[in-house]
Amino acid sequence: MKRIYIAILMVFIIGVSCKKDIDLDDTIFLPTDLLFEDLQVGRFSHVIPTVDFTTSIATFNVENEVNDWSGFAISSRNHRNFVKLATSVDSTRFSVWTLQPHAGGNFLVVRPKEDNAFMTLSRPIEIDKILVANTTQVYQTITYGIGNATVGNTFAPGTTVMNTTRKDNLKIIIKGYLGTTATGTVEFLLADRRSDASLRTFTVNDWMPVSLTALGKVDKVVFNLESTDKTAGVMNTPNYFCLDGIRFKENIN
Repeated sequence: MKRIYIAILMVFIIGVSCKKDIDLDDTIFLPTDLLFEDLQVGRFSHVIPTVDFTTSIATFNVENEVNDWSGFAISSRNHRNFVKLATSVDSTRFSVWTLQPHAGGNFLVVRPKEDNAFMTLSRPIEIDKILVANTTQVYQTITYGIGNATVGNTFAPGTTVMNTTRKDNLKIIIKGYLGTTATGTVEFLLADRRSDASLRTFTVNDWMPVSLTALGKVDKVVFNLESTDKTAGVMNTPNYFCLDGIRFKENIN
């Protein structure tokens, strides 16, 4: 979905190109877009910042705990296979699952916990849309649960294959705020096995756009993840998804 794209702007500025594109509408990325390419992360690697980080008008929250974290990490990983060792699970945990190997540069891996995965904006502004995707590990667990001897191990204990009998689903919940006032909520399904007459059974397998226009003008956005695969009220599905290409309604650069 995201790939190298030579921007129309090259007609005016030789050597300038836009790195990321969406097939859905063939539009180029503009000064309204937040792409994370200014953030420092090595090739095919990831970084969990020790403090909040800022790019352009957005600041992303990071909470570090003993042997755990929540909020946002920065990644450029695109591993699409199973890993053999638990010590290698970061290769799938911080990789984006796409139909073709991801070649679109940096993106964020979101790990919601309570309301810790939030971004604040330096001024109230409307967000047009964002790009979201499953991580490789989450895609694997939705499809194979804990895995098996044939395909490999997902290293996600307790996870089960999502199915239509239980009407399983996995969804992102996005809430907007202006000051302390909630402006709206947007939900987006990363996987759906409800099989209702008006719904398809699917798992998101590439970058997908999510409109946030319903949130209106905001200065804070909170991300959460909800799965029907739970044990005693606790999610078994790994609590991660990928975020990129935040497009605002006005220039930010």
